[in-house]
Amino acid sequence: MSSLAKTLATILMSKVNKEVAQETPAIIYGNSVSQMSRNVPDPEAIIPEVASDVMPEAASDVMPSQEAMVEPSSSTIMEVDGVVSDITPPEAAVADAIDDLTTITPEAQQMPVAEVTVPPAAKANAVPVEEVQKDMLDEAVQLADQADDFMATSIDQYDTRQNWQPNFDTIDTDEKTQSLIAGLADQYLDEIDEARRGVIRDQELNDMARELGQKPEFLEKILMRQTGEPANAETILASRHVLHESARSLKVMAQRVLSGTADDNMKLKFHRQWDFHNQFMAQFMGARAEIGRAMRSYGMPLGSETMQNNRMKEIMETQEGRFDILEVAEQIMNNDTFEGLNKIVKAQKGGMSKGGAAMAELFVSSILSGVKTHIVNSTGNALMTVIGPIETSIAARMGLGIADGPDKIIKGEALAQTFGLINGFADALHVMGQVFKTGEPYGGIAKFESAYPKAISSATFGVSGTWGWMIDVFGSTVRFPLERVMGPVDGFFRSINERAKVAQMSYREASRLRDLNGLSEQEYLQTLNSLMTDVPLNIQEAGVDYSIYNMAATPLPPLGRDLQSLLNKSAPAKIILPFIRTPTNLLKMGFVERTPLGLLSKKYREEFAAGNERAQLARARLTFGSMLGAYIAMQAIDMKVTGSGPIDYQARKAKMLTGWRPRSFVFTDDEGNRTYTSYDRMEPISYIVGTIADLVEMNELNKYNAYDDYDPSQAINAITLVLAENTLNKTFMSGIHDFMGAFTRSPGQASKVDRFASGLANAVIPLSGARRDVRKFQDPYMRQTFTFVEKLKNGTPWMSDTLPAALDAMGNPIMYEQVLNPWPVSDETSDLVLRHIGSLLDSTNVTPIRMPKKTIDGVDLTSEQYHDQILISRKTLKIPDGEGGELDFRMALVKLIKSESYQAAPTDFMRVEMVKNIQTIFDSGAKLFMLNPENTQYSELQDKVMERKIGKASQTYGAENVQEMLNQNAPQF
Repeated sequence: MSSLAKTLATILMSKVNKEVAQETPAIIYGNSVSQMSRNVPDPEAIIPEVASDVMPEAASDVMPSQEAMVEPSSSTIMEVDGVVSDITPPEAAVADAIDDLTTITPEAQQMPVAEVTVPPAAKANAVPVEEVQKDMLDEAVQLADQADDFMATSIDQYDTRQNWQPNFDTIDTDEKTQSLIAGLADQYLDEIDEARRGVIRDQELNDMARELGQKPEFLEKILMRQTGEPANAETILASRHVLHESARSLKVMAQRVLSGTADDNMKLKFHRQWDFHNQFMAQFMGARAEIGRAMRSYGMPLGSETMQNNRMKEIMETQEGRFDILEVAEQIMNNDTFEGLNKIVKAQKGGMSKGGAAMAELFVSSILSGVKTHIVNSTGNALMTVIGPIETSIAARMGLGIADGPDKIIKGEALAQTFGLINGFADALHVMGQVFKTGEPYGGIAKFESAYPKAISSATFGVSGTWGWMIDVFGSTVRFPLERVMGPVDGFFRSINERAKVAQMSYREASRLRDLNGLSEQEYLQTLNSLMTDVPLNIQEAGVDYSIYNMAATPLPPLGRDLQSLLNKSAPAKIILPFIRTPTNLLKMGFVERTPLGLLSKKYREEFAAGNERAQLARARLTFGSMLGAYIAMQAIDMKVTGSGPIDYQARKAKMLTGWRPRSFVFTDDEGNRTYTSYDRMEPISYIVGTIADLVEMNELNKYNAYDDYDPSQAINAITLVLAENTLNKTFMSGIHDFMGAFTRSPGQASKVDRFASGLANAVIPLSGARRDVRKFQDPYMRQTFTFVEKLKNGTPWMSDTLPAALDAMGNPIMYEQVLNPWPVSDETSDLVLRHIGSLLDSTNVTPIRMPKKTIDGVDLTSEQYHDQILISRKTLKIPDGEGGELDFRMALVKLIKSESYQAAPTDFMRVEMVKNIQTIFDSGAKLFMLNPENTQYSELQDKVMERKIGKASQTYGAENVQEMLNQNAPQF
């Protein structure tokens, strides 16, 4: 037995004749509180109760009254401030440990004791001194074993029978962690002799520092910073106790993982325990660890059993981005020391490094920081909230063939659902405030799936001091859009949808009980109120499932989870495709559940055939989506809804000159003027609307191919393009959309590569979305950008205005439309020339006016040169009108349109060619102007053009002949 163990035993032995066993009020279970002795000498020997009516006041000073005695058992539960621990009494004292104890001499047993007058009745029931001595002796042996336990360096030597075992499953706040340590420290407080306190403290501090890989001096500073005073012996003992218990739990679970006996729940606990151990150690490294937040990230929503199982699998596969569970379990099993295990946990790296996770978090938070993004998120949640009662109303009429029962939607539930929405508004606001205050997603589910809950933090990187504080501040700033804006909004709508579903299900159940039992109106109302106040578990689960569905956060099937796990192992992959669950759910909600495409899915065919509310809802959603699609098709045919518009970028830009906008609702006033209102970001409804409108437009385009040979591949390509335009061309899919454009051979590929690279660079600068909004307020004009640096400057306030303005085909600067409105409104232009150009495009599918090329004689123009070329061609250059006057580009078009030859042209195709000729004249004039040596501001361009011409001529005619022609100053090329 160690010297420390002997000291603790001797301390307690010296107290045998001076103290009477004191009761520790530390047993708290549920709402009841009881007390029991720290040690019971004999399982059969229970201290007899003393009747209060026969015990005088003097006796209470010697033997404190007991509120309640509990039966000794092999397993009890201790809860301190909400932290539940398993208290298991130790087995009999070890014989050799008893032999090492200091012998109690008869003289010691006969030490004088303070005389106390005890009434006969109390004296008769007093506990014999021998039993008290035996009790204290057992306690001394137990503490000696515990002291040896703390001195152990091997996990296998650690005594798992000790009586203070924390229940880590109940720790979900930082306060509970501190309460656990405080509760354990209280256990040690009276058991450490003041004479030996300093020795014990120093020894424990050194051992703990060694196990953590820190210097004792540094660890002492950290402990002092946490408590505000120098760390005492009992606190250090308690901290080591928790650390050792966590290590032991990790090893036990690692063994089960390697043996293949661990189920999904055990694997999740292993992940959770690993994270606790990592966070618990981090706080002794000087980092600001948030144990509670880390533990709550493993929290399961209430939900149905299916939802919980899928959520459990999703959490585990998301966590695979941090480490391979089998690899970590094997490393733990191959290490027997606390010090070694701590090093494994600290040094563990997964497929995605901490730096990679921080970069991914920075990227996602940055692109989601724009104001419009959060308006779209709020509106999308609100849209699904409104659609819910509508589909419930339809479902109530889709019950054909479904037997009456608790799982059948009945009439009136839509109204009850609406009542729940209104009634739950105040609670939803409270939830919103709580999420904003804590920064933690409601129910532990956020839109962004991350292996690291807080990747940019001192705890993740293990950094302390000033640098740690700076990292935490930076991380909080980066995550602000997600934690303090998107999170509260999602929490609000999740809460209000839960209340709506609870009201709906309560109404159904109350109505069923009324019909079944013949309840009166008053009894019916009381039953309904009882169900909504004391909500049954099945109704709570239905509410959680419904709210998660409406937020598009339903866990993905196995294939989707595998993709999530794969992406979470690679930072570049996570940046290119940061979102999987939300877009996939939105696509399912839009394309599969609410269109006939759902009939192609086996799962949804089973839903339709199910004999309960699942079938009703599946039918209702298909009916709602199909009716909406049919209505949109009729509106698109009447040109009241627009699709994506022309595939050709130039044609689309020319069409937009008229005020036309893609993916918009069209409203026409009494005078025939049109107004376009975008629906582009109203997911999931925009999937249905946009796809139907595009299909109608595709059908309209077939009239231009009436005389072409039919090619089925063209139809397939067109449909594929329609689906891609309505899925990939979305804000949350912009990463993969730009990536595919950059690495697919196509015209303008170099520009797309620059766009992709500059987009990534802009996004890794914090708050890129918010910065773009500020930039648009400060500088409302679009800018011409070609290079990587120019694109970066274009997204930065007070730098973008140094770039040349972007011009349209008529040479006018282009302004941003309604900066904070995700659904901009555009009025049809009153310019008759532009309207006529638009009508030519519609009737021929040929673009009459195009932007000038971005090259002159094969030389790429800079952004400034291209801006000047457009300005010269469309505004500055003038040609004779034949009547002694001059015409610019627009006036030349006006004169052409009014001419008799133009009006007499038999087809619009001929008119388009006449307009193109006017454009060619002005574009050629701009080119000649810029290549004129007298215009020295373009000398750099002129030199590059001449250099290229000489090079091509040398290849054709030979370098010597070309040089001779140059010497004669008469180049013929």
